Amino acid sequence: MKTTISMIAILLLAAVSVKAEDLYTVSDISVRQRWPWSKKVDIDFLVSLPPGGNPTVGVDVTVMAKDGSTPLSISQSSLSGDISLVGPGWRRIVWDPTVDYPNTTFTQFNVTLSVTRSKPTYMIVDLRKQLGDDGFITYRYEKGVWDAATNYNNCYYCFIMRRVPATTSDEWKAISGGKDYFVLGSPTTEYARNSSREGPNNCRLTNDFWVSHIELSEGQLYNAGTGSVQSVRRAQRSYDAMRGTVAQGINWPSTDHAVADGSILKILRDRTGLEFDLPTEAEWEYACRAGTTTPFADGVYKTTYTDADYEASMNTLGRCKTSGGTVWNDPPYAYSPNGWGIFDMHGNHNEWCLDWMIDNVNAAQADPMINPVGPPSSGGNTRAVRNGGATSSASGCRSATRSHAGPGTAFGVRLVCPYTDPAQ
Repeated sequence: MKTTISMIAILLLAAVSVKAEDLYTVSDISVRQRWPWSKKVDIDFLVSLPPGGNPTVGVDVTVMAKDGSTPLSISQSSLSGDISLVGPGWRRIVWDPTVDYPNTTFTQFNVTLSVTRSKPTYMIVDLRKQLGDDGFITYRYEKGVWDAATNYNNCYYCFIMRRVPATTSDEWKAISGGKDYFVLGSPTTEYARNSSREGPNNCRLTNDFWVSHIELSEGQLYNAGTGSVQSVRRAQRSYDAMRGTVAQGINWPSTDHAVADGSILKILRDRTGLEFDLPTEAEWEYACRAGTTTPFADGVYKTTYTDADYEASMNTLGRCKTSGGTVWNDPPYAYSPNGWGIFDMHGNHNEWCLDWMIDNVNAAQADPMINPVGPPSSGGNTRAVRNGGATSSASGCRSATRSHAGPGTAFGVRLVCPYTDPAQ
């Protein structure tokens, strides 16, 4: 039986500590709840440009909260106001506690504000242009999901890449209760888990990276010069076609991010100047979860689950054999994205990951695992597959579900590439 704290009122403490980059300083911080007419919390502060500061560079403000010394997880969706691209002047961030803690009383609520140079949330690669043209690569600075990303033209003519923050970043720590890792795999109590494959293991990712907001489409491949069909249909390609074969001297992780001449990824790299690749299993699951620890990225939590509960989640997240049948070709954006605006991370198509497949990904018992790349080989000569597909059960589409296949099998593809700061 779920236990909740019945009282809703929140007592706020004004003691606030701040750290800031040289770009700006933050002072005169106050924290007040709009009680009794509202539960929302106003965090007011003054942003000042120090002598020699750069007035053209905005900053992002991250809110890290505690109740006494206990870290709290503050989601992006619960915050509004002056969060991104903030300049000098009086600023306000509003926290809605009913989003994250609807029935909780805090008696020693306090916040820390950290200020960092603004990073873009989205990178857009326009395949109607050529490498080096003005506007070939552009950036958007958003907090949350960019609504226009769901324009169908993007399925043909653009790669839209969502920035995923490192687990060592303040951005991640603010939504994870101060942790510098995420949990790879499933809790030992998760319904229908595979105990030999799903850990759980603490995992630290030390670099931001870009991930495609949709599965690779035939239209994107066509306009990048390596496809024959101008369609929004999700592409399916083999691991070997994407990267090259072991016989060609291509063997992650021993050959790192090298790809073979003539491979699809080599063509995409030459076309865009970006080091596109498949995600590692750790990158894939981190991007899928988007801060959630529940079986699916919808964040639905129950003390016990059934097949019907999983099927209910899949009705909104993606196609599996119980949510629409075994037809693969739903259009993009037919289902809800996760909290980072990434679509189709549950069901529809299985997706390749870089790693060789083994059951125990943490045989060395590292805590945490740091930027894991998988084993040097696989006894079954198979690569890891994530996401589940249209023929999978709902439980086979969970965030932690792991599968595998021979590298000649055609599956769905989600692109990633390293994050680089466009301001530098």
